Amino acid sequence: MGEPLGGPVERLERIRELVLEALSLLREACRSVCARESCERLEDPVAAAMDEAEEAARLGAPWLRLQSLQQAARMLEEEASRLEAAGCVEEAGLLREAARRLYMADALA
Repeated sequence: MGEPLGGPVERLERIRELVLEALSLLREACRSVCARESCERLEDPVAAAMDEAEEAARLGAPWLRLQSLQQAARMLEEEASRLEAAGCVEEAGLLREAARRLYMADALA
């Protein structure tokens, strides 16, 4: 416990976990009427990031650049700002946390 991530397989598994956490946070925000419209636009990019992470893990290809991670994170941040401006502060916080998880995953990629 507490050891740094060793090899590429462990790194890819951690990336996958972070993307799953981001997807879970997004889905939590989607329960709110305030964020439902946003969810329709955001779930696909986050799911695409999940697909990329799983494909990289399946191929055992740590060199595969997971490009959709940053793109999805930026989209989440932009939507969080929009929701915050509309008074949906809690939902915006969930989206910002989801974006943070994707940025963490990107840093491992």
